[in-house]
Amino acid sequence: MDFRHQVTGRGALAGADVDALLVVLVGEALDAGLDPAIARLVQDAVDAGDLPLKKGKALYVHRPAGLKAARLALAVAADGSPKSVKAAAAHALALVKHGGAKQVGIAVPG
Repeated sequence: MDFRHQVTGRGALAGADVDALLVVLVGEALDAGLDPAIARLVQDAVDAGDLPLKKGKALYVHRPAGLKAARLALAVAADGSPKSVKAAAAHALALVKHGGAKQVGIAVPG
């Protein structure tokens, strides 16, 4: 396996060159540093009741508007502890692991 660590600036996640983008949201409020394209998608999902910002909740979006990645998986972590973030990332990964993604990016804004 090949792993690469990359730090991105605000607005750069939407252009990430990956097949699937996993975003771990921490807490019950959106982080101000979240990429604007992703923040719009998340806010729309929250407003529609598809993604409550509560521990353990997740949502898969196929071909999200405004993102280069063909798959977006969102998962909510209870807090920023390594254990909570790991659990949320695993939940998001489970949503895309059988979908044919070859390159996966994981983001934890904040």
